[in-house]
Amino acid sequence: MNHRMLVVLSVGLVGLLVLGLSDSRKEKQQPPAQGQIVHIGAVEVQAVSHNPRIKKQVILSEHAVPHLIFLSRSVFKTGDSAPGHSHADMHEVFHVAAGTGTFTINGVNRTLQAGDTAHLAPFETHEVSNNGPEDLVLVYFAIRP
Repeated sequence: MNHRMLVVLSVGLVGLLVLGLSDSRKEKQQPPAQGQIVHIGAVEVQAVSHNPRIKKQVILSEHAVPHLIFLSRSVFKTGDSAPGHSHADMHEVFHVAAGTGTFTINGVNRTLQAGDTAHLAPFETHEVSNNGPEDLVLVYFAIRP
């Protein structure tokens, strides 16, 4: 094989390699985000795992947004509570959309009312209770640390 043929062969192999890499990169890239509108009335109502009396709607689920685990809305009727628990793999952010509730975070009781937001880091033990006369409505999300 002469020098000229070796150069052509090398350039051809590098070209194929580069084309192969660029094609594989295209496959791994996510398509550009499309605007998504979700109406709460169209979202399935399901039981919360911590207390099946509490109902939630998962508005956005994992992979809908990078790092997002879920975006949900829950309604706690008077007397409902989600018992103390923690998560090793997520931050949770709770926004009180309506009502008043007691958030027990690492053993400390705090009253949160409509307009308040609480952030819980991984491993923080938390419990939520509705001791008020009206529904406690939470909009909350979780992300990976």
